[in-house]
Amino acid sequence: MRILEITSTPVFYPGGMEKVIWEISKRLAKKHDVTILQTTLYDDEKKYAYNGVKEGVKIITIDTSSFLFGYGYSKKFKNKLNEIWSNFDIVHVHGCGRFTTDFSLWYLGDKLPIVFTSHGFFHTKTKNVLKIFDKILLKKLFKRVSAFTALTQNEFGQYEGYGISKNKIFEVPNGIELKKFRENAVKVKKLKEKYSLGKNVILYVGRIHKSKGLEYLVRAVKNIDCQVFLVGKDFEYMDELKKLAESLGIGEKIIFTGPVSEGELVASYFASDLFALPSEHEGFGIVVIEAMATGLPVVVSDRGSLPYIVENGKNGFVVPFGNVRELGRKLELILKNEKMRKEISKENKLKAMKYDWGDIVNKYENIYKKVLRSSRDEKLDFA
Repeated sequence: MRILEITSTPVFYPGGMEKVIWEISKRLAKKHDVTILQTTLYDDEKKYAYNGVKEGVKIITIDTSSFLFGYGYSKKFKNKLNEIWSNFDIVHVHGCGRFTTDFSLWYLGDKLPIVFTSHGFFHTKTKNVLKIFDKILLKKLFKRVSAFTALTQNEFGQYEGYGISKNKIFEVPNGIELKKFRENAVKVKKLKEKYSLGKNVILYVGRIHKSKGLEYLVRAVKNIDCQVFLVGKDFEYMDELKKLAESLGIGEKIIFTGPVSEGELVASYFASDLFALPSEHEGFGIVVIEAMATGLPVVVSDRGSLPYIVENGKNGFVVPFGNVRELGRKLELILKNEKMRKEISKENKLKAMKYDWGDIVNKYENIYKKVLRSSRDEKLDFA
């Protein structure tokens, strides 16, 4: 197959959607002709604007003409798509609320079979004019799409809100490279020494941002004998968290790493006792799967996709978003119950196996093949 993957942000930009596109593209490229067409949205300094062939994937990067509140208009993108579309058998459009998505669906709808993946819909309560307009537009544009993929069952309802029939939606979660998550005792020891980690370490991995619910995590551990290990880049929120921790008298419990290498990231999971993600919203939450792969119990909020990944009471706990008391109870329950931790650890290692990238890419490949064999109006079914 000749496959075109379309994204608004460069695939090497540090984001979840971008990572997924790259991971599936480089694996598909082992058997197919794969091209990524992307723009420089959110990449003002063009640090990730790669052009050329990497790991068998051709990458074409086009400048964004206007940021436009994150919508990212690009006249050059329109011209390039017009120039190259006929070289492909199928197109996979990624992302919601972007010019690259809206134009591609409109322009290619009667030219190529289209697969669409949202990677999460708008979830904030703010209803600006752009969001309202884009939802109205997408309802029309989605009629031109052959098949849709959803990260979890949570997204099925969101797609149905746009008038999409269930038989055109296929669940394909994000994946991880399981072989990376093998314990390296030397790296774990060095990491523990570097950050003075002891027992009862609660790990968080991701952006240090208000939307991640980290305020509630800090408040929840006030009376728990533990350390909170926050791994990730600061998005202008770390100082506020530090002030909060100091005001609660637990400043020494909260440890920030900033951005880390891949080796340190993996070691962080093995150096910890449980994983917490109390977010306001998660489109998927790949870090939860990574934590599971290393055998960590997980405690997450009841928002977005998280309740669809974590089975409450079986491989971790799901707590109401913002409920500090309940979050603290579940964290302490796991830390104090070694038998529970061992049972959950075994369960999570098994559960994580179904998220291996090899299996995920096979699912995408099967969808592409099915779409190519079917007209847009046919009922798509894997049964």
